[in-house]
Amino acid sequence: MIDGLLKFIVPDAGFDGAGISWDQGGVRTTEAVDYALSPDTLAVAKRIASIPGSEDMVASLILRPLQKKMAGDPSHTSVLVTKLGFYLNRISTDRKMLATNLFQKELAKLLQERKNSSAQRKSSDGQMEASAVERATERANIDFLRAAYRPQWLASGGPIDPNSFESVPDSMKRWAADEIESIRATFLDDKTGEHVGRGESLEMFAGVEIPRHRWLGAEISIASTIDDYRNGVDLIGEFVDPGTGEHAQCAFDLGSTRTTEGADKKLKKGKKGAEVLFFRSKVQKENGKFVETSLKDIPMIILGVTGTVLSEVGAAVRRGEKIGPDHPIGVVFLRQAEIQVGMQIRQLAADFVSSALENMPSDPATLAAVRAYAEKFRSGEDFLRDIPAIRDMMRTVPAEGTAYYLGPREATRLRHLLIIHNVLFQKIATVDETRPDVRRVSEQATLSRRLQERSRPQPAQTKISPIGEIFLRVARSRLVGEPSRGVDQQSFAH
Repeated sequence: MIDGLLKFIVPDAGFDGAGISWDQGGVRTTEAVDYALSPDTLAVAKRIASIPGSEDMVASLILRPLQKKMAGDPSHTSVLVTKLGFYLNRISTDRKMLATNLFQKELAKLLQERKNSSAQRKSSDGQMEASAVERATERANIDFLRAAYRPQWLASGGPIDPNSFESVPDSMKRWAADEIESIRATFLDDKTGEHVGRGESLEMFAGVEIPRHRWLGAEISIASTIDDYRNGVDLIGEFVDPGTGEHAQCAFDLGSTRTTEGADKKLKKGKKGAEVLFFRSKVQKENGKFVETSLKDIPMIILGVTGTVLSEVGAAVRRGEKIGPDHPIGVVFLRQAEIQVGMQIRQLAADFVSSALENMPSDPATLAAVRAYAEKFRSGEDFLRDIPAIRDMMRTVPAEGTAYYLGPREATRLRHLLIIHNVLFQKIATVDETRPDVRRVSEQATLSRRLQERSRPQPAQTKISPIGEIFLRVARSRLVGEPSRGVDQQSFAH
């Protein structure tokens, strides 16, 4: 800044921090000058210099002390001192006073900003320190929960062991063991272990408490390690319809996430059927032994709570509190499962009816279900929220009709979903969801919040309306059934 101001007054002059140089008679002359600006003076001078036309004021503030310093030292040449003095003396008194007042105001403002910044930094440091303490406490509680439940988790049988399957060839058992080691070798190092710790704690806690209290109304098995690694399955549930005695299986994936992005990524897995390589039933027997088999196209359900909720559970266990059958986290799991099962039923039912309307079923039971769906849909969008009504309609459709219009894989998943929802819905009917502690835990579960948002009927699920209107008109004219198969399909598409 000093160098720039000098050149503004004496173009051939220069200042390098240690001395001043200028041309004198074609010879470059340099004289040592001990002059520097304090950081605050420099900062304020830069602020003033940013004002258009303020060169004279900045020179008055910065160069006047330099000119006086050089004038008082006889070793300095009088030529440069004279040129500086000539310029500075031409600056009016008003401009000098304005420069001085502006300097004082800007300096006061600078000091206040520094004070505020220091206070904010101290506050931020305090918050960071408090946050670090909270994270450390949370992790300690979660680690305690894992340590407390690991023995119970192992005592319950732990993951299903393929080596204990009599019906599985030794070659497949060896493949599973080799595959596990191969997958483990590809794991990325988790330097903090925080994510792994939360995941293991939730898996062990849920693997013990969900079956112990039958929170989901099902028999629960811990999936094999290979199914966990390859298929993302942590638990397998077996549901038995109390009315019909029908069996259904469901895969559960457990997760602990703080972000909606993480919850959305997990929920994408529920849009398709799951596969389980090794499964031993706790319900079905053949020849006096529990059935050992693999499962395909069964529903996938995501269960999850945040690390904060998991930490609160760990703290409670640390205090010696028992996790009873009415614990709010059980209600959270139950509601998460019921919402997801309902969403999948609603989507598959819409796909089924859309396909059936285009092909006009002749089977009386299938036709009756499609007609009932179309009429209920026409009555208003609230019908899409009535999952029990949709479920009961779809349960009247013969298996052959469901497979024909949805395809075998989706039909299999829908059959399981209908049974599972009936069990979950009846279980929920016995739960008091108005308890404040249950609501608090639910609100803290990121996955639960995303499910509540997603469970609202989407526009894509109402696209059946025009076809539904056509179907109703056809139905009223008594053209349904076999004769209607000859109706031009282009009219339906239109």
